[in-house]
Amino acid sequence: METRTDFIDRIKRICAVNITFDGKQKQYLINDVWADEIEGEYFKNDVYDLEDTLMENLRFVSRKREVIVELCELLQQKIAWYEARAITNLAFLDHIQSSVRELYGSVSKKDKFTAASILQCDDNDAAEVDEIIYTLKRFEEEFDFYKNEEHIGKVILLHALHLHYKSLKALCHFLLKLEKDVDTIDFDDLASSGAYLKTQRQLGKCTLKFDKITTSVFFSILTECDIIRMDHKESLNKIKIQKFIEENFNYTSDDGEVKPIHRINKENAKFNKGEYYQTQLKVLDQLIHLFEENKAYVKRINKIP
Repeated sequence: METRTDFIDRIKRICAVNITFDGKQKQYLINDVWADEIEGEYFKNDVYDLEDTLMENLRFVSRKREVIVELCELLQQKIAWYEARAITNLAFLDHIQSSVRELYGSVSKKDKFTAASILQCDDNDAAEVDEIIYTLKRFEEEFDFYKNEEHIGKVILLHALHLHYKSLKALCHFLLKLEKDVDTIDFDDLASSGAYLKTQRQLGKCTLKFDKITTSVFFSILTECDIIRMDHKESLNKIKIQKFIEENFNYTSDDGEVKPIHRINKENAKFNKGEYYQTQLKVLDQLIHLFEENKAYVKRINKIP
């Protein structure tokens, strides 16, 4: 059983970011993790774990609303700290420079991103692009296309910190909603409280009746056929679409469970070219069948020969 103090400590740990600059590698670490290894789910996993534990333990708390409000206020302080320093802009890095600890590491680490690899991004397959590349491409002109490669580490740090900020915002949103609904939830019934949590995570998203692989291929088809587009640059278009899908869609697993989409581009990477084309044909056949059925229905109800 976790107490109010335990949850306050958890929130403080989630909010904390200790930034280190490795002078040898010219790269940054957050909480001892290389910034270029921090992806979308890194911070979210801690958030989900706290939400799960909170829903399981609130039945033991007598003043539930007060505890939820207190946790939310702690989060809002950190969120306000980020927003006051303009987390979405490069100027944010100037604000935090004094708090960055420096070291000269002894561990060799291969750079994931170089100026050359960023410039070649337009030629990459959809499976190879990700949000870090998107952020690097976004600022490439401001940094003269990374002729000074130390700037790559700075942009990657900004990307990782923005993910942290977004995870705090999502948790705060959940707590605000929970505070409003607290009197309607039966916390003694773990199935009921678990269902509430599941519903909140799916809220506001469109659910596709496809499994994850079919969903991935489906959106690849829409992108390749230029039916959907979010940027005139091909590489950025793929990244933006991927991000939009993951933020706005769920898929349906084989056992009928609705699940959020994460790292959808990795699904296509599981196939070799022959397997991918076979899967693509299968999905196209399914779509053609659905469209033909709908076409026949429209013709029938409108009495069109």
